[in-house]
Amino acid sequence: AIVPDCVEYGEWKTGLRNDGFQYAFISLGNKVGMALGTALLAGMLGRFGYVANQPQNDAVVMVMKHAFTTVPGVLWIVTAAVLFFYRLNRTRYNEIVEEAQMQAQAILDSAVEDANSIRQGSINYTDEMLKSLQTIIAHSMEGAQGRFAEYLSSMQSTYDIITANRSELSSGVTAGEEEGTAVQ
Repeated sequence: AIVPDCVEYGEWKTGLRNDGFQYAFISLGNKVGMALGTALLAGMLGRFGYVANQPQNDAVVMVMKHAFTTVPGVLWIVTAAVLFFYRLNRTRYNEIVEEAQMQAQAILDSAVEDANSIRQGSINYTDEMLKSLQTIIAHSMEGAQGRFAEYLSSMQSTYDIITANRSELSSGVTAGEEEGTAVQ
């Protein structure tokens, strides 16, 4: 139960959550401790004359008894002394979790504020670009309307000239027909 508390404490203290590292480090510590403890016990038994599958002398029996009673007892006393200075109780833990949650909420609020600011900036930028495009199109339309009006005026003038020419021709054709009928 101490490890999760330490994870929360570490996140509160540093701002980083590294529970995977802490659990891995504890696992490594357990493995190193077991390896060293086993090696130390085997070395002590060998030093005092341990012989496999034989009755053991008093020194080997004493090493075995102390290895499974006295040594663990002393280590428990050391652990108790260390835990005496461990000040992370339930009340403090709850305070730390609450502060960590407030920090996380502040980070989240800041991120949302930043995202909204970026969003608003992009909306403003897009609006400015659309406004510029709108102005360009309006100017193009005004210029095109003027040129189109001139084009229509030119077309009307050409149409009027063609109409006048046809009118002239048709009066000449009618006159020529009258002369032609008289000649025959």
